[in-house]
Amino acid sequence: MKRSGAFLVLAILATAGAWAAAPSRIIGKYAQFRPSTDPLKSEYGTSMGYGGEINISLSNYVDLWFGAMHHPQQYNVRADTRASLTPVEAGIKVKIPVPVLGTPYFGAGAVYATYAQKAAGVESSANGLGYCVQAGIVIPPCSGRACSKAIFSLDLFLNYSKCEVDLGGRPLDVGGLRVGVGWGFGF
Repeated sequence: MKRSGAFLVLAILATAGAWAAAPSRIIGKYAQFRPSTDPLKSEYGTSMGYGGEINISLSNYVDLWFGAMHHPQQYNVRADTRASLTPVEAGIKVKIPVPVLGTPYFGAGAVYATYAQKAAGVESSANGLGYCVQAGIVIPPCSGRACSKAIFSLDLFLNYSKCEVDLGGRPLDVGGLRVGVGWGFGF
C-alpha cells in the first residue's frame, strides 16, 4: 500500500511541476472497457465508462499525461452483484507529426487500479499497480503549443492495461482493452 501511495504522490508532483512550464490540454473521455482475462471477463463483462485526462506538452512531440476513468457495472451475471473499476494512469506520449487528418500518438505508463465489488450485502475492494500502453489520433493535426491553442480537439484512442489485484485471497487481473473517444480543450 505504501508503494502505491508513493507512486500517486510522485505522479501528482510531476504533473504539477510540468504544468507550470508547458501548454496543456484537458480531455473528457468516454470509453468501452473489455476485460482481458477470466473470471473478470465473464463476471464483469463489457462496460462503458467515463473520465478525464490532462496532457502537458514537454516538447512539440512529447506529452506527459495523467488521467482517470470510472467503469461502473450494474448488469452482471448475478443479479445481486455490483462492481466498479477505477484506473488512474500517468505516462509519456510521443506524437508523430503527420500533417494530414490528425496527429497519431503512442504512449506508455503506469496504472493504479481500484476494483470494488458488492455481492450479497458483502463489499470488498482491492488496489493494484500495473502498466498501460496507449495509441490514438488527435484531430485536428497539432503538436506542442499548437495543441494548446486549439480550442477544441477530438481524441480517438485505444488503451491496454495489465494490473493484478488481490481480491479476497485470489489474484485478479483487472486490466484489459479500452476503446474510446475524448473531447479536448487547450489552454
